Amino acid sequence: MAPNFRHTHHRLRSLVLQGTITRRSGPVSRRNILWSRDLANWSPPQLELYLAAYGGDRELVGRLWREHVDFIRLFEEHFPAGNYLGLANLEEALSAIATPTLLLHGERDAFVEAEQAEFLERHLPQVRVVRFERGAHNLHQTEPERWKRLVEGFLMAAEDFG
Repeated sequence: MAPNFRHTHHRLRSLVLQGTITRRSGPVSRRNILWSRDLANWSPPQLELYLAAYGGDRELVGRLWREHVDFIRLFEEHFPAGNYLGLANLEEALSAIATPTLLLHGERDAFVEAEQAEFLERHLPQVRVVRFERGAHNLHQTEPERWKRLVEGFLMAAEDFG
């Protein structure tokens, strides 16, 4: 979620969140994210999925992922309030979002701990949470059929009410 989301959420008909971090990550998630910075640590099947998405350009995948991980590493510098929206009271801001929201979370996500999803579940008033028992961070890649069915169904239902 970008900082300007707090000013535009009222215009959205629906919102889908997956692998969402809104506050500082715990030490295990942070360690796993930093470990993933080196593509040599990735499993071959996982790396192949990303390479296929980026035209086989390993250098590009590596550069983009390192930049992403470096941003996470510098989280506290970028967001001293401790959350991506830069708000002192994130709970209050989230409770004002009336947009129907689908939150997908993999129970085996090594990057986003369950507490992040639970926090959003407590504070987003119009949230539907779907947990993938065997899912990790990349649900759209590891369980694409279920992911697609859930997201399409949610978005189509939101369209009907728009």
